[in-house]
Amino acid sequence: SDISKTVSEIYDWSDTWRADRVAKTEAFRTTNASLKAAWQQSGVVKTIKWYTSSKEPCPFCQAMDGKTISVDQNFFNNGESLTVGEGDSAQTMSLDYGDVGAPPLHPNCMCVARPEDVSLT
Repeated sequence: SDISKTVSEIYDWSDTWRADRVAKTEAFRTTNASLKAAWQQSGVVKTIKWYTSSKEPCPFCQAMDGKTISVDQNFFNNGESLTVGEGDSAQTMSLDYGDVGAPPLHPNCMCVARPEDVSLT
């Protein structure tokens, strides 16, 4: 709530809902990026796996569920896109906010990444 209040005070465009969304999304982004950096530095985490939130995940997050990458890679690089569905129902999300090394994938995303392959050797 402190972050939401600060966002609301700094940005004229933000109302309570927008401030809460920015605060939650960026707190999630920072937490997940920090965890990934710690896993990289540990030297024992080899891969990480995407876990989709159980709270009404969007089709994009559902498509990511279970995807595993090297701890040194990104799920998406800045400028890439993700398409879900087929034909007339296909939807595409442009990922042009920055690299997606770990969740969130979009505002209000509640997905997480966790170590998958851990080796002490």
